[in-house]
Amino acid sequence: MKDKTTFPTEKTDCCKDCIRQQKPQFSVCRICGQKKVKNWLDGPCLFIECMHCGDSCIGASFFAPCETDDTSYTLLIRNKHLSNKQILFLRKLLGLSALSIKFCTEHEQPFEKGFYLNQIMEIRQALEIQNHPYVVIPEPYYGKYFTCEKKIIADHFP
Repeated sequence: MKDKTTFPTEKTDCCKDCIRQQKPQFSVCRICGQKKVKNWLDGPCLFIECMHCGDSCIGASFFAPCETDDTSYTLLIRNKHLSNKQILFLRKLLGLSALSIKFCTEHEQPFEKGFYLNQIMEIRQALEIQNHPYVVIPEPYYGKYFTCEKKIIADHFP
């Protein structure tokens, strides 16, 4: 019996409602009652300060969806007949053995190795430049991943 992989039926851009894309807002101060409390993000911290009385607070751990995505993404290369040059390119890009790449592509199987979001997005970009047909499972939907200047993803993943 062949394993059937299900793909998402609805594409939702995770960047659409990202906390980092929102503009600073003013709200009511808990001390003086004036609507002069400004909220803004700087890195992972939320700053709250009343422009009237000076009351302030700093909160932590406000991360965007791409910064907290711990999904293990797998990759399927859609090309059964890779040249030696293509296999070597994929070997270097993915950190997999040439035999593993050859076996998985010939049998149309995803690679067993999982990748974090920052890794799979870089891999996708490299595959598109080289015109390699591929499928990422599950498909990550981050429309502004490469253009967002506000994300603070660290390359600390293994």
